[in-house]
Amino acid sequence: MMTSKPKSPSSLFTMPRLANLRTGSTDYEYGQLPYNHTPDGERMLLSFTLYSPSKFVTTNVSSGDVANCKFPSIPKKMDERWKRNATWGIIGTAFFLMVSFTGVAIAFTVVFAVKSPNVGGYRSDSPEYALYKNTRFEECYRAPGSTTNCTAMRVALNSSTITGFGYLRSSAVLNENNSSEWCEAVSCFNDYKVIPSTPRDSAMWPTLLTSWATCAGFLVGSLFQLLLQQKALYSPRNKPCKGLGEVHWYSWLFIGYDLVSFIWWWVSFGKLAAAPESAATPFIVGWVIPWKYAGLFRYHPFSCAFGTNRRGKNVARGIFYILAVIQWIASWYVIHINLPSLTAPGPGWGLRAPDPSYDCVQSQIDAAPGASTCSATQICSRNWLFVDFGFHLLYLNANPLIAIGLIFLALTLLALSPLAMMIFACFLRDKSPSLSPRSMLRWADPGPIAIISLLSVFEIITGCILVVDMVKRLNGTPDATVAFDWECQAIHVALSPWRYYIDLDYERGWRIAKLWFNS
Repeated sequence: MMTSKPKSPSSLFTMPRLANLRTGSTDYEYGQLPYNHTPDGERMLLSFTLYSPSKFVTTNVSSGDVANCKFPSIPKKMDERWKRNATWGIIGTAFFLMVSFTGVAIAFTVVFAVKSPNVGGYRSDSPEYALYKNTRFEECYRAPGSTTNCTAMRVALNSSTITGFGYLRSSAVLNENNSSEWCEAVSCFNDYKVIPSTPRDSAMWPTLLTSWATCAGFLVGSLFQLLLQQKALYSPRNKPCKGLGEVHWYSWLFIGYDLVSFIWWWVSFGKLAAAPESAATPFIVGWVIPWKYAGLFRYHPFSCAFGTNRRGKNVARGIFYILAVIQWIASWYVIHINLPSLTAPGPGWGLRAPDPSYDCVQSQIDAAPGASTCSATQICSRNWLFVDFGFHLLYLNANPLIAIGLIFLALTLLALSPLAMMIFACFLRDKSPSLSPRSMLRWADPGPIAIISLLSVFEIITGCILVVDMVKRLNGTPDATVAFDWECQAIHVALSPWRYYIDLDYERGWRIAKLWFNS
């Protein structure tokens, strides 16, 4: 009869394998901790028992020993593999499309900056450029008389709200199917004095590209952070919290981008507040950045950076929420400056008007072509002649101001929706005592990353429109707003947005960088 070998001392402490009560699997060791959270999502004090032949040893593990793996309610963890793969597929596809559209937009930006023709062949600091800008105005102005009924044209261009002035603001005037009418309209005024000017920062209107790019940066970053959250959500086991080490190095690239965008936005806003009559308009969705990080501090991996210091985390979140509210209020000031018809009585042209978008170059007026009934001093004092109300290209597919306004309103409503649900729960608490406002707040708050990522659907649709628009602009014509002073018989030409203003030498590098940093 064979006798069994005595067991080694180490084998006496071997962990027995227990079955998973849901699946029946025994593929994990007893003592391994499952994800376990309080109703608030925080890590509880956990205990487990080690087995040995002589005794049971109970060990406590505090929240500082393992990762605080709190995740947003949306998208939630899926048990079925196909649901999990579908979630990964949706987020990954959105991220891929956003990166692809961003790459296409950057490529066209380079093309427009490098390959755009120099219309007229004048340097940007020449007297001729001050007259005609980046438009084909000179060609049309010097063209022989056309068959156009110029009397009817002047009636059509006369402003009904600003007495004594007229504005050509689209590629088509009388017949929308004829894109050459801009040139025909200009040829009717070849006896008017062309007034030279230099553009202010406010002369460049938001375009479809700038409106799309202002959201693309933080949307790409948000989708990437959502992918990281999904990866951590399906992590197979708990592990010690590494503090800031939980934040991946590539996440710091997006954090740095957001920080630069945040600072740059406030610099732009400061310039607008100091000189609202001439400064460029900062985009109105910059407040999303501090709001996003205020919410991110609640979840993995950013919550791990604070360890067990819940007070420090709450203080940091409060600071970011305050910054977001301040920036959101500042964004309404930006809207008020540019669209007072929504917030204050007025003609609807913006509080900037009649502050000019261009500075009159009085010293060059006498040498400019055409004749005027007013002196150079009088002409330069006619502010309405130098106000640009925006130009509508014949091939324009979307209004960028409407697009950015809708994004602002959508983000505002989504950010306030959890608070609205909590208030709603307060009113229903008498009928349903078990309905807790705090639980409703948690239920209705999917987290900032999920909210922002949902907007990527709208951004992807707009990206398709943008690509079509950029292709059309390759063969477009450099038309622009033209203002007419009937009394002085003077005419002023604005900058053309036919290449999103990227073809202009005027601080081009600075403007392109600013375009992609949401400021």
